[in-house]
Amino acid sequence: MRQKHLQMQRSKYLAIKTLRARQKNKGTIRILNQKVKRKEKQISNLKNLLKSHEAETIAKLKKQYKVKARSHMRLKKSLTHMRREDKSKAVDDVEQRCCELEERINSMDSEIHDLQVENLLLGEKIQDLESEKKLTKTDAKSYSNEMRLMVYDAISNQVPTANIHNLIKKFGLRFKISLSDVPKRATVEAMTRELGAISDLQTAEALLVNSHCTLGFDATTQEGIHLNSIHFTTKENCYVVAVDELPGGTAEDYQIHICDSISNLAKIGNVDAYSWYCGFLEQEMLKRSPECLRRKEREEGVHKAQPTS
Repeated sequence: MRQKHLQMQRSKYLAIKTLRARQKNKGTIRILNQKVKRKEKQISNLKNLLKSHEAETIAKLKKQYKVKARSHMRLKKSLTHMRREDKSKAVDDVEQRCCELEERINSMDSEIHDLQVENLLLGEKIQDLESEKKLTKTDAKSYSNEMRLMVYDAISNQVPTANIHNLIKKFGLRFKISLSDVPKRATVEAMTRELGAISDLQTAEALLVNSHCTLGFDATTQEGIHLNSIHFTTKENCYVVAVDELPGGTAEDYQIHICDSISNLAKIGNVDAYSWYCGFLEQEMLKRSPECLRRKEREEGVHKAQPTS
């Protein structure tokens, strides 16, 4: 009986324990369900809050985008307008530059025209000056070197002395140059004799300078007239002493002609004549060469600076 009683108590205890466990489990589930509901509510609130915040952010971003878009359009229009203004300004600058260049070209054309007119006037003045009389004498005494050279050219080309005066004068008029004074026949013949004297002086100088010379002569007859040419030959040059007409063609005539010509050279080759000729050559060289003139002046300055004993 006692065992039965114990078994019954044990079974009751187990049943009570089971009921308590079931009740406990039921309370736990209810609590958990409440917690889940609270969490879901929090999640829902957070979602709503997030949605509202995102919407607000999106709205702000949209608003900022619109502002930026308007600013961009405004800047784009301003840039386009500025580009158009720059283009129009550049075009205006180019047009203004073109106008300035055209004015400058026109002024330069007018200046060129004036210079051309002035050049023509100067050319006419030059022609007038060239057509005026040209002086042919220095100190109203001696003929210029140019006039002497013209006379010598005419003589060397076998122009008769009577025709040289008119020929030179006519040549000057052909070039619209009126020569002030042209040498007449007597002066031309005097210049011819000067040429002969200078030639004799040149031959005498060559004979004095060269120790070895060869004497030669060449005779010929033209239309019954006997002509004889006497010359000296050095290593480099040949100098003509005389070309004269002889009375006959005998050896005695040639001998007399040769001796007279050499005697004439001997008279020319004396100290006074030779020194005069050397001085004349020195003056001509100094006139033609500025370097020789400067050297001569330096030498004279040195001689003046030296003390006399």
